[in-house]
Amino acid sequence: MRRAPGDLAPTFLTVLSALTLAACGQPLPSGTVVIAVERDLGALLPVIEQGSFDSEVNNLLYLGLNSQLWEDGALEYVVDELSLADNWEFGPDSLSLMYRIRSSAVWSDGQPITSADVVFTYELIRRPEIASPRIEFWENLDSLVAVDDHNVTFFFKRHYPGMLFHTGIGIIPAHVFDGHTADNATLANHPTLVQPDSQLVVSGPFSVEEWLRGEQLVLVPNPRAFIGNPSLERVVFRIVPEVTTRLVELENGSVDAINPAPVEAAAQLAEDPRFRIESVTQRYYDYIAWNGVRYEP
Repeated sequence: MRRAPGDLAPTFLTVLSALTLAACGQPLPSGTVVIAVERDLGALLPVIEQGSFDSEVNNLLYLGLNSQLWEDGALEYVVDELSLADNWEFGPDSLSLMYRIRSSAVWSDGQPITSADVVFTYELIRRPEIASPRIEFWENLDSLVAVDDHNVTFFFKRHYPGMLFHTGIGIIPAHVFDGHTADNATLANHPTLVQPDSQLVVSGPFSVEEWLRGEQLVLVPNPRAFIGNPSLERVVFRIVPEVTTRLVELENGSVDAINPAPVEAAAQLAEDPRFRIESVTQRYYDYIAWNGVRYEP
């Protein structure tokens, strides 16, 4: 899967791995996958996404300049079918990084994807009033420049390992959101985000058919996807907060996968020939956040 992982369970990642291009394999017979998830989506926009589930869904809707793959326990950066760019090149001092955007790249409304969209996205996440969780990317990023419509260059303050990672966020369409970025609330309440059905402008293999908050999110192929058609006709995320209910729905065939899958149920599920549990090689972390307001320094 593209980009950094969140806390998704192996079954969920296994299902999403089927969302490859039809050119890379045969479409699945059923055409639809139903996935039971623990909580609803927060935001259908990478710059203000609120968690790992948001990130996984947005990865299917918005392409980044590069793709990030897990290989042998580490992230590998590539340009492939799921990348806006078809090439990147570091400058002589390795403090600049230029991407070349595919000439075939278009938004789902037919508008071309250009370097201006990249600059708009990154300038947006650096603004405190937007409250983007990606604002930390600017700690080491100095600036970026649209050289022309298809070439954009990032300039960094210093060398560091995250240079490719921090330039791989999903790009959003400037012509849609420009003028609606006064603050986080204004951006989050943009009409195409509040009512995304057939209105959300995307670049990835999928678009939104329906979002019933607290109930389900339905993705369908993006009819203008310049990267080709996905193998699935529909991906349905059903919101099922209770873990026991998710297990029951999996066992009775109402859903094809659950996320998260409880560890204590793994052995029982593995013994059932109807189910398959895949191991993943991605890295995870936990942390303790102290509330400094409650304690004297």
